[in-house]
Amino acid sequence: MIIPEAKSAVLKNAEEFGFKPETVSGINTNVINLNSCLHQTRLESGNDRLFSAGQRFTAAFNRAVGYLSEAKQVHDHLESFYVQAMDFEQP
Repeated sequence: MIIPEAKSAVLKNAEEFGFKPETVSGINTNVINLNSCLHQTRLESGNDRLFSAGQRFTAAFNRAVGYLSEAKQVHDHLESFYVQAMDFEQP
């Protein structure tokens, strides 16, 4: 979730998806591990469901990234047809 007004974002295990905030200049990070708020003993009975949900989330996330990648490729291909005719000096 991105909150532009607060210059903030809430991420789910960002490193799991390859994002490392320390590699981007100008980003200040304050990491709060919300897992420390969980009652692990209460969650044990649902471990199988949690694992399954995590797998489905990761699969859906990877599909979404794939769709974005495909959209970018299609955009670049379409742009190759008209970019030569564009006047970038005209407002």
